[in-house]
Amino acid sequence: MPPSNIEVVRANSEAFSRRDADAMLQFYAPDAVVIDRRNVGWGEFRGHEALRSYYQGLFDNADELREDLEVVSEEGDVVVTACTLHGRLTGQPDGPEVTFDYALRIRLANGLIATLDIYEDAAAATAGA
Repeated sequence: MPPSNIEVVRANSEAFSRRDADAMLQFYAPDAVVIDRRNVGWGEFRGHEALRSYYQGLFDNADELREDLEVVSEEGDVVVTACTLHGRLTGQPDGPEVTFDYALRIRLANGLIATLDIYEDAAAATAGA
């Protein structure tokens, strides 16, 4: 039996927390799109090569990452999550832990992530605004 949409979302988050871009890409459709819709967003990334570069760039700047993910809703093929990221920046082993909150609106197709939109919070992600 194929994994549920929520299982795919959680597995992707676990791979993110391990800083494993290749493992993450197993959960993305070949033409998947990630769009950072926050006020200070990082842009739009299409396809596996762009996604690998995007995620690896994040991972290269952090010695540790942990994404705490809570599923807010699931309607059809859309899963909305609230997330808190905890991390330590590269080269700052004694520096403070960095944390920030965000939300994801993830649309899946055929068991893979087709689009992943990053929002400021769960309300914005739910509205798709």
